[in-house]
Amino acid sequence: MKMPPKWGTEKPCKSILEAFEIEDFSKEKRKQYNQDMYDEKRRNGELIAARNEGRAEGHAEGHAEGHAEGRAEALAETARRMLASGISAVQISELTGLSIEDITAL
Repeated sequence: MKMPPKWGTEKPCKSILEAFEIEDFSKEKRKQYNQDMYDEKRRNGELIAARNEGRAEGHAEGHAEGHAEGRAEALAETARRMLASGISAVQISELTGLSIEDITAL
């Protein structure tokens, strides 16, 4: 068919006409078409896998950063309470691992 009928431009009919066109390919053209489709599906799979891997890495980084920030906030709050109860900055530094500069800045 050289020119598809008017109804052949509508979505479901267009797919059917394309299938007929593919079925009419020569043996060599069909072989190349199948290889191209295989390559495209493989590339799409690789892209999806790479995207998922990137998301997983980003999630892990975000989780680690959030955990570190939460730990730092908890240490700072503990140091504030220790200062308020009269413990020296040197002792707080020894107990928490915070620097004396960080403790005095609280």
